[in-house]
Amino acid sequence: MPSTIFLVFELTVYVLALFCLSHALHQNRYRALEFVVGIVYGLLLEAATIWQLQGYHYGRFLVMFGEVPLCVGVGWGVIIYSAMETSDRWGLAPWARPLADALQAWNIDLSMDAIAIRLGFWTWAVPGEWFGVPYGNFFAWFVVTASFSGFIRLLRGWRERGALGYLYPWPAVLLSLVILLWLDQVYVDFAYPRGLQLTVLGVLLMLGLSALWFARHTLRPPRSVDWPVALVPLVFHVYYTAALFLHGYHRQTPPLAIVSIAMLLLGLAVHLLPWLLRRRPSTIDRRPV
Repeated sequence: MPSTIFLVFELTVYVLALFCLSHALHQNRYRALEFVVGIVYGLLLEAATIWQLQGYHYGRFLVMFGEVPLCVGVGWGVIIYSAMETSDRWGLAPWARPLADALQAWNIDLSMDAIAIRLGFWTWAVPGEWFGVPYGNFFAWFVVTASFSGFIRLLRGWRERGALGYLYPWPAVLLSLVILLWLDQVYVDFAYPRGLQLTVLGVLLMLGLSALWFARHTLRPPRSVDWPVALVPLVFHVYYTAALFLHGYHRQTPPLAIVSIAMLLLGLAVHLLPWLLRRRPSTIDRRPV
C-alpha cells in the first residue's frame, strides 16, 4: 500500500483533473477531448522515455499504468491544459504560445522534480546537476510541452476546415512522441558527451523569452482569474513547497527553498497580477472631491 504522502499527491492530481475536465466541457467538447488526449500522451511519453533511456523509475502509487503511475500521466494532462489555457487567455500571438506553454511547465518543474525525488516519488538512475535532477529532464519538459501544444493548435485548424473530425488530436500524440524520442537521443548522443547541457537549456530559455518579447504587443491581460486553470500551477507549487519545509529539506538544501519560493511567486504573478492590477482604483476614482 502506498504511503500517505503518495496517496495525497495522487488524490490531489485527480481532483485537479476533474476541475480541468469541467472547465474544458464548459468551453466545448473538442477542448475536453484535447484534455483527455493530453493525459494519454502523458502516460505514453513516460512509458516511452523509460523504455528508451532507463534513466529513472517511479515509486509505487495506488494506480499504475505499467511502470508509470496514472497520476503522472494525469499530471501531464493538467499541466499542459493549464499552460495552454493561460497563454490563450493572455492573448499571446498563436506562434508564440507553444513556447510560452513550455516556460510555464518549467516554472512548475524547476522546483517540483527536485522535491519529488526527495519524497521518493521517482528516482534517477544517475543523480543530476540540478539538486539531483539531470539537466536533460528540463530539456525533455520543454520539448514535451512545446511540441504537443504546437501540434494541437495546428490540428485545430484542420478540424475547423472539416478534416479528421474527432480524430484530430491524436496525430499530435504520435508526432510529439516521435520528436521527443528523437531529440532525447540527440541530446544523449551529442549534447551530453560534449558538456553542452546548460548551453542547450540556455538556448531554449532564450528562445522562449524571445518569443514573449517579440509577441509582447499582442498581450492582453485577462480581466479575472480563471481559477480552475490557475489552481493547477498554484496547487503544485504549494504542495511541493509545503513538503519541502515540512520534511526539513529546506535545511539540507537552502538554495532549493529559494528556488521553490521564487517559482511559487512567479506562478502567482502570472495568474493573479493582471487581476490585481485591474482591481486598482483608476485615476478618476482617486481624484479629490
